[in-house]
Amino acid sequence: MVTKISTSTTSVVTLREKVTKLKNTLDTKRAELLELNKTLRAKQEYAEKNPSSTAATVTISELKVEITTIEKLLKTTRTDYVKEYSESLSKSKLIDFFTAQKKEYEDEIKEQEELIEDAKGVVEEQKEKSKVDDKVKAVIKAQNLVFSTHQKVVEMEEELSEAKKTKEEKLAA
Repeated sequence: MVTKISTSTTSVVTLREKVTKLKNTLDTKRAELLELNKTLRAKQEYAEKNPSSTAATVTISELKVEITTIEKLLKTTRTDYVKEYSESLSKSKLIDFFTAQKKEYEDEIKEQEELIEDAKGVVEEQKEKSKVDDKVKAVIKAQNLVFSTHQKVVEMEEELSEAKKTKEEKLAA
């Protein structure tokens, strides 16, 4: 993702430089075209006033060729300008998209990390609860053992007590 953003950014910078150069070329050639048209009009007016001047006619022909050449250059430059500008714009939008997507991924990762931390806390609580439950079970088992042992002691004391009575009765009889 970062590579795509970086590559696109480099490409956009290069394209913007090309767009700027093409724009400057367009502006320069438009200015030249205006000057040539002014010169052409002036020469045509001169030629109308001086129809015998062949130098003016040759200059007019040369100016028309030069104007046609500049118009063709302007047309191709405009086409290149539009192409480069639209490519630059689409890559800028692509950068914006990747940047937004990267931000979303980072936010999602952060959220997932927080959930993992919460889950770790729950696991720790469950471990502690499990330890407490094990201790409670051990205590209950020990209490049951104490109770059963006490019961056996009481039963033996009762048997002993009965045996003493029986012995005393036999001795008395």
